[in-house]
Amino acid sequence: MVGEFPHRYDTLREVKTAADPAALARQSRHALAPAVCFHCYAELSGQVLDGPVRLTAMGNCFRHEAEWRVGNHRLTEFGMREVVFVGDTDFVEEERSWWMQEIWSLFVELGLHGSLTTANDPFYFSEDALKIQHQKMASMKYELLAETLGRSTFSIASFNHMGDSLCKPFDVKGPAGLPWSSGCVAFGIDRWAFALLAEYGAWDEWPSAVKDRLHGRAMMPATQG
Repeated sequence: MVGEFPHRYDTLREVKTAADPAALARQSRHALAPAVCFHCYAELSGQVLDGPVRLTAMGNCFRHEAEWRVGNHRLTEFGMREVVFVGDTDFVEEERSWWMQEIWSLFVELGLHGSLTTANDPFYFSEDALKIQHQKMASMKYELLAETLGRSTFSIASFNHMGDSLCKPFDVKGPAGLPWSSGCVAFGIDRWAFALLAEYGAWDEWPSAVKDRLHGRAMMPATQG
């Protein structure tokens, strides 16, 4: 959530000399986005789609991390690229699988080290153990974990199949008039950069093959041409 100073002259004058300016602030009606995909569902809200849809967005995300979790690869503000796909369950799973294979191939080509693993989102409480178990057993979320030379391991991409959990509340339907499924692939841009810097050092020291691969053409699913 975002704090703000009320637009009152007396308050603004106090801010200038206040020993604790935060005491004069109030909670705003605005919030910083923890992901960049939310507006995609808002744009499709209430629609009946004739066919599958792919959307992509890039922007800054914000996470209120515990202080001990913040470090070189985990920031409170970071860049994220997301690819969102909406369609029937088979389409979403095929799309997610395609991205997982392509990104793993890129990961290996870049000479990075790590693994693909099932995961669960970090916002569940301990009493939500059944939700965590369901998310893992249903393979709803995979993460690409990078491992640095110092044995630090962190996620740099996630591959998610949300079923109708987002399309249903936003009333996004398929041709049959039923809520469709959705999935997304999310890339932590700063984390990819950190993984490469940790592996190779400064840009001038990077292998030519890695530089050439990063300057290569963008990947798109074969079904898009």
